[in-house]
Amino acid sequence: MKKKIGFSLLVLIMVFAFAVYHFQGIGHNMVMEDCRNVSYECELGKISFELPGDWKYSVSEYDEKEGTFGISFWPKGEKEGKFLISYVDMFGVCGTGLDQKEVRFDNGKKARVGTYDNHEYWDFIHFTDGYEHYVVTVDGEMSWQKEYDDQVMNILNTLELGDK
Repeated sequence: MKKKIGFSLLVLIMVFAFAVYHFQGIGHNMVMEDCRNVSYECELGKISFELPGDWKYSVSEYDEKEGTFGISFWPKGEKEGKFLISYVDMFGVCGTGLDQKEVRFDNGKKARVGTYDNHEYWDFIHFTDGYEHYVVTVDGEMSWQKEYDDQVMNILNTLELGDK
């Protein structure tokens, strides 16, 4: 009986090790290569993250009238839609059809991920725990969003935010 349990445990460990080896690089543990740092800082705060070389970005500088700034990013070759990390004075949403879940990124940042009407993809990520002024939103129609979700989460794992 002891040999059977020991053998079963060994097989279970081997299967787990294979799964970890086989699936490393998927989801939040994906290794991003050929990255560059994208950063913007002003009197209100800072946004900084690592962006893979095959992604584009644009910076929206501080708008004193609106009290906002941000960085949009998207995969090269995709013509429609962008992700936007922004600093906003206040972020509010309609609760109708909204489902939210709490997440913690590898960088320690906590956030609420919001999805409307049971989409397969998220609509916004609102940071919490001292970073309430920062939000990631979807800007435009993005039929490709689900395809790149793991990469976006890995980009957000490198995100540094700061209030002045």
